[in-house]
Amino acid sequence: MSGEDVSKRDDESDEDVERYERTTSLSYVGPLPPASEFERYEAAAPGAGKAILELADNSSRRAHEAQLDSNKTARHITWSVVVIVGIVAVVVLVVSLALIDAGAETLGAVGSITGAVFIGLGVLSQWIHARRTERANSA
Repeated sequence: MSGEDVSKRDDESDEDVERYERTTSLSYVGPLPPASEFERYEAAAPGAGKAILELADNSSRRAHEAQLDSNKTARHITWSVVVIVGIVAVVVLVVSLALIDAGAETLGAVGSITGAVFIGLGVLSQWIHARRTERANSA
């Protein structure tokens, strides 16, 4: 904003006004500057406005692709956990049935409960993943 006409108050020196001009700046949030800034960029460097739009578009596209990759990775991890938990649950249940058949009913019952807990954990992890995905997609 340097170069703008800054009115000097009676109690300010020229140095104070110069310092004010040097430290005042504009800031904005978002991928694009305000339209008035586009005009300034274009006046200073023809084609700058188009370049800024392309940069913003590319940045937005990369962010979207990164989010898609992140979602895909999360789905893979979730399904991997579900498969591993399912395999462990089946193994535990089979061993529990073998223990019950061999006469170790108490140990077999504990194993059966453990297997059921593993199945529940698999279902729970899928439910949590579905809720997180819904929240991410609605934001």
